Amino acid sequence: MKKILFATTALVASAGIASAQGVEVSGTAEVGIVGGDRYDAADPILGYDNDNVDQLWTDVEVTFTMTGEADNGLTFGASVQLDEAPGPHGTDDDGATWFLAFGGARLDMGDTDGAFDAAMTEVGLVGTIDDTETAHAGYNGNAGLDGFYDGQIARFSYSYDAFTGHVSVEIDDTGEDAAVYGIGFSYAADLAGVNLGFGIGHQQTEIDNNSFRNVLVPGSDGDYSVTGASLSATTDAGIQVVLNYSEYNQENWDETMTHSAIGVAYTMNALSLGVNYGVYDDVNGVDGDETSGYAVSMNYDLGGGLVVQAGYAESDVDAGGVDETGDNYSLGLAMSF
Repeated sequence: MKKILFATTALVASAGIASAQGVEVSGTAEVGIVGGDRYDAADPILGYDNDNVDQLWTDVEVTFTMTGEADNGLTFGASVQLDEAPGPHGTDDDGATWFLAFGGARLDMGDTDGAFDAAMTEVGLVGTIDDTETAHAGYNGNAGLDGFYDGQIARFSYSYDAFTGHVSVEIDDTGEDAAVYGIGFSYAADLAGVNLGFGIGHQQTEIDNNSFRNVLVPGSDGDYSVTGASLSATTDAGIQVVLNYSEYNQENWDETMTHSAIGVAYTMNALSLGVNYGVYDDVNGVDGDETSGYAVSMNYDLGGGLVVQAGYAESDVDAGGVDETGDNYSLGLAMSF
């Protein structure tokens, strides 16, 4: 990470207003090969089918983090991420976040996690160049209802000792539907050399019957909610275990959709190994529909910010009249600056 301090006449003149102002520049880069069903592409109009051909992968991200502190101790800042990676950004609000903090209180806004995600721990514990460890049909990143609208989230957090509480909101800019409200709590403890973490969260919203969203997708009106919990344990021997469970409800569903997952990782010196498995039951409220998957991943740290990463994932989908299996893999180098 490189730190750049900007000292100008304007900043010197305003020294009584804020101090320790600076901009930190950090970055990551990834390069390697990827393949499998995840990268299968066909276009009948153009007349091609790549038939899961292996592909080259490159990704570069640069993050600018700006921070400052007011005379009263209030800290503030913002960050912007420039991402060159291929593919859609989903709910990413251009990688921009903003915060204010004082003591144990903190307000984050922008491309940040909702209260549900902030309180929970994911089971993808060992990374890969293209996130293979998360790219299977049983994985859940605990996003909950984040991104239900435009992905711009405001989250207030307060930490006291080992407890942290979160509340969040994501607003429908059209004003037609209710905001997504979230609440979450996490607790950390050390028990006989084992670092324990517990998180619980809930989010909910409501789509109006006359909403344009319900016109586009009939039957999508009504209440939406997600409730979940996670448990993590890390030992001094380098073993980490994470358990996840979530329940999703929609007013017009016949069943409650559930998600269960486990992740295990082991680190010894420069080597890290990880495996995770997850399953969704009663997908989209349909009794008996199921999707599941697993992933294995490996890191070898070469030092200086250079890491060899490899991963393999496999999915099994038996939902919506589809009964398919698929896989994907990646192998390459991850660099951090």
